[in-house]
Amino acid sequence: MYEEKNDDAKPKTPDAKEITKKGFGGIISKITSSPKLIVAVSIVEIAIIVGAVLLVGLIGGESNPESSSVPPTQESVINKLKMIPNVVDIEAATEYNDPNGQLNKEDGYIAQIYFSIDVIKQDDVYGITLVEKGTEAGGSIEVYRNQQDAEKRNAYLSTLDGTILSSGSHKVVGTCVVRTSDLLTASLQNILENNLEKMLMGRNDYISMDTYLIEVAKTVATSEYEAIEKLISLGYPNVKSEQIAQLAFINTDTIDATKGLIYEKSSSGTYLEVVGYEGTDVNIVIPNTYKGMPVKSIAPYAFYECKNIESVEMPDNIESVGENAFYSCESLSNVKIGENVTTIGESAFSYCSSISTIIIPNKCITIGEFAFSNCYNIKTLTIGSNVTNIEKGAFYWCSSITEITIPESVIYIGYKAFYNCSSVQRVIINKGIIRIDEYAFCLFAYPVDLYYTGSECDWEQISMDEDSGNFYITGNIHYNYVPNS
Repeated sequence: MYEEKNDDAKPKTPDAKEITKKGFGGIISKITSSPKLIVAVSIVEIAIIVGAVLLVGLIGGESNPESSSVPPTQESVINKLKMIPNVVDIEAATEYNDPNGQLNKEDGYIAQIYFSIDVIKQDDVYGITLVEKGTEAGGSIEVYRNQQDAEKRNAYLSTLDGTILSSGSHKVVGTCVVRTSDLLTASLQNILENNLEKMLMGRNDYISMDTYLIEVAKTVATSEYEAIEKLISLGYPNVKSEQIAQLAFINTDTIDATKGLIYEKSSSGTYLEVVGYEGTDVNIVIPNTYKGMPVKSIAPYAFYECKNIESVEMPDNIESVGENAFYSCESLSNVKIGENVTTIGESAFSYCSSISTIIIPNKCITIGEFAFSNCYNIKTLTIGSNVTNIEKGAFYWCSSITEITIPESVIYIGYKAFYNCSSVQRVIINKGIIRIDEYAFCLFAYPVDLYYTGSECDWEQISMDEDSGNFYITGNIHYNYVPNS
């Protein structure tokens, strides 16, 4: 007898919908409870089951936080923003101060968090509170109930791009719209936007804007001082500009330079001058460069009456020492004048009564009026081979000098230049001299012989005032002197 087969009696392979509904455990229980099913289920069908289970895991299992469509909480956004480089202040809008009036409304955001960043001058942004300043202070994150609402908001913001109402860059990340200030350059907007996206995606490999700005500083400037000015002119805050410039040129300065030196840029803007000292070190080391710029001058009155300093070391960059620069530095006993100093100003070292040795470098041309006057303890004086002018009173009352040698380069010796150098025992003058003012050599305590490298006829050609001719020297004048003879 023919028996009609009942298709319902055939073992059924559970589909994905059934697995989703009953769960993997229920399906396995169904299979193992029937011997027929155990036999009937093929390897292919088991594979289908496993595949379906994996699909369920992807659809209904625990979400990957990086692809989650669940809106983040306001608190979590604020906590993560605190970890973003360059972010300074953070403030969430409330229903009472929300500038857009959309907080918690249908299709509106459920959180609006504003933040400021340290590369924007906050004083230039209108408003008192961060919410009042808005996105312009740095940026904001708007959190929506779903991605669709976020996309709508972003589309609206796009209609404002390129207009006076544009408020900076904007981008959808999950259920959020991340926004950056229109005061930022495109490159900085991109860095900040990427950091915000990483934050919302659960990553923390942020990039500081400082890294980018350091490269900008190196591109627009050749020194820290110049970089500060350039960055400020580009609109960056003063403090941030100084920080970035220092990082950009951090290894350009003399490491052992004395702390507390005060510098100013020269009128030409090409080098720095030391203009003062506020430190406590007694041994002063002046650097070749400071913040990447060469230090070429010691300004007038820079160390005026710094009575505690004991030594000064100038680099070879220094080209001039200003008037009264070290006036009355009574404890100063050791001075190294830089090899490239060409001018020593008026009274530059007056009343430095502890100095015992002075070497005027060979590139020096002028020793200013009273430059070393009343330096009572100078015993050894060496005048460089290119000095042309020894001005009035330059070594006035240097009463411990024992010998004076005037090099051939000197053409002029001023009024009372060596007045009352009472310990002098010998004076050597080379034949290049053209003029000697009155009382240039006066009040020596001993009979002093003068040695002149020229002839008597040459000596008589020197222009002298009436009272300078005998120098008040009781010794003899020796003509045609050969040095070291």
